[in-house]
Amino acid sequence: MNKGEKESIIAGQENWRKWSRLVAQAWADEKLKQRLIASPAAVLQEHGIEMSGGEVRVVENTEKVSYMVLPAKPAGDVTELTSGQLSAVAGGFCCCYSCSSSTPSGPDHSEITVSKQTDVASGKLF
Repeated sequence: MNKGEKESIIAGQENWRKWSRLVAQAWADEKLKQRLIASPAAVLQEHGIEMSGGEVRVVENTEKVSYMVLPAKPAGDVTELTSGQLSAVAGGFCCCYSCSSSTPSGPDHSEITVSKQTDVASGKLF
């Protein structure tokens, strides 16, 4: 794994920690939650979450609807990805939480009780 791949993974993990804190705050503050859904790019920027550009959408899972994210296909030959490239695409964690009935953990194994859509590519949160 080269230096750029390591930096991308570290940045992705930091974004994940910030996202986890923001989700907890949104659960406690209905106005923040509504702002996050209505203007996600602005709220994410306010909370120091790096964006890689483009449109950002935040949706909330319900008891009747769960969202799964299909990350964009990486450039080049995807049949021969290194572990660093796989981590950058997948982020090293489940992005939808539909794959586990228990409370998920973040990359630092801290408890996270989030049920939001995220899209991770190149180690950055979308």
